[in-house]
Amino acid sequence: MKKSDIIKAIATTTRLNATQVSTVLEALTDVIVSELKTNKEITVHGLGVFKLKQRAARQGKNPRTGEVIQIPERTVLSVKSAAIERAALNV
Repeated sequence: MKKSDIIKAIATTTRLNATQVSTVLEALTDVIVSELKTNKEITVHGLGVFKLKQRAARQGKNPRTGEVIQIPERTVLSVKSAAIERAALNV
């Protein structure tokens, strides 16, 4: 599902226009990113927990050449869905 499909689905359900829904989704994204930059974690009840985690440096292998390469340490986004969503999906 693309962003435009999500916007259409929410607009239909809420009877808001697509522009309003798009604005809200962009604002939600901005708030999540801003909060992650300052606190490294944000919980949106009913949606999930967004958390920044540090992935350690490690060795990898180029699948084409078999050459061993060093993959640097980096920060990654971890998302854990809310319990209510997991229950609805039987996960």
